[in-house]
Amino acid sequence: MTAFPDLAPESVDRRWRPFLRGARDAAGGYQLYEPHPFNQRVWSIDLSVLDRSEQDALLEHYDLNRAFVGWTFFDPLPRKRTNALFGTGDGATTIFYLSGKDAEGLVVRVAGVPTVAFTRTPGLGPDGEDQVTFDVAPTNGAELRFDAADFRDRVAALYEPDENAIADRRVEASIYGISGIVIAEVIA
Repeated sequence: MTAFPDLAPESVDRRWRPFLRGARDAAGGYQLYEPHPFNQRVWSIDLSVLDRSEQDALLEHYDLNRAFVGWTFFDPLPRKRTNALFGTGDGATTIFYLSGKDAEGLVVRVAGVPTVAFTRTPGLGPDGEDQVTFDVAPTNGAELRFDAADFRDRVAALYEPDENAIADRRVEASIYGISGIVIAEVIA
């Protein structure tokens, strides 16, 4: 499985059209008119505003991963994160990774106590996540949590098969001006 191309939004409003919908039920239908504890996030990517190299990267990812459920990408829309767990100290490890990237206004707590004895390195994680390196290894069992004013979290996703049928017919898509790919969050 290839990594999703980072189409970091220069213009989120033009490239990505996010919306929420009720989650699908076990039969694949939408849970309408029933209370549900969460909504599924869905993103439509407008190919017409991507440059050629971005289009190629996205369509290559689509071709290789459209049958997979649960591939991941970074949410293009930064959101506030509060009290998010990102690790547990063992007394020896100093390097940990956040669950996403581009953390702005980062506050880190070790065992509930705010600390500034760390360095954040953007994008250094195995999949491009932000890396946090502590000056001293957190003690064994200490929970590591963070808050961020803006944060692009990693999201498990799938390409919507019904919505993307036209993407499989690229010539037809270009003739009719249909230029979006739809991605939906996988909710566990």
